[in-house]
Amino acid sequence: MQCKLLLEKNRNFSPTYSKNLSNHLSMALIALERMGANLSRLNGYFEASVIKYRLNIFSISTNKIELSNWQNYLGDRKEFFTYCSFFNKELGRIGVNNLLKIYIPMLMPGVGAQAFHCIIRLAYAIDAKDNQEIVFSLAYWASTYWPIQIKSDNHSISVSIEDYLSHLSKLRDLEVVVPQGNIEDRMKSLCQQASFLEVLSNFRLLEEVNLSNISELSIRLYLVTKNFTILHAVTSCHAMRLILPFLENSNQAFIYYWNALCVAYLIEKAPTLSLPKKLEMLLIWDEIKKRRL
Repeated sequence: MQCKLLLEKNRNFSPTYSKNLSNHLSMALIALERMGANLSRLNGYFEASVIKYRLNIFSISTNKIELSNWQNYLGDRKEFFTYCSFFNKELGRIGVNNLLKIYIPMLMPGVGAQAFHCIIRLAYAIDAKDNQEIVFSLAYWASTYWPIQIKSDNHSISVSIEDYLSHLSKLRDLEVVVPQGNIEDRMKSLCQQASFLEVLSNFRLLEEVNLSNISELSIRLYLVTKNFTILHAVTSCHAMRLILPFLENSNQAFIYYWNALCVAYLIEKAPTLSLPKKLEMLLIWDEIKKRRL
């Protein structure tokens, strides 16, 4: 890829900046190149982004992470660089396919970390076939990992997507407090509220519900609300498509992903589902490319 050297330069910066906001530069560069951007455009975008977002150099820890203790430091942002070293060694030991097949399933309970940006960056890295970007993304995920703890209920009821979200929206009547802060801060705070977790344990999606259904629902919600958090539901669906081939138990992974989406849905006060069932193409791809290039 033309942007390969720029991706390498971006890995000199932390995956987050400011108040733990995600560095989107790698994803944007890959997307721009996919849309036909030339090297001059890519370089210009890179330089402008570094200045605009004041991207930070990441700190280095003195701890040693290895196969025997790698899970002990999950969620510790200070260990990002150490996780980079660990996953890079694992890449050399087992190769990229095994790296993804082993570690993606183990990190899936934390699929909502950084408002889904970890899996989004990883998916772009997989699409770009950039092994070092894959290592960087896995380290990002591991160092920001936080799982959504849902107790399984053998008596839970199978429902459609619409019915599930309808039940979820009733939490507004239970006075669930939606906190302030960025998307992840609000998601974490909501997951500490028992009334929300109870609803998630009482219902499960019908088996025939799949990623395509969720993708269409997310798009419909975004078209109506133009909500920034809902946009992450759309982009994370694309990411899930790219990481699913590396998941042996895709059903369990799907549950983790759905639970995280429900958290994101509720922190935005459960937007209405009175949406048009037929999606209309607002812009054709050629027009989108003209606007971005």
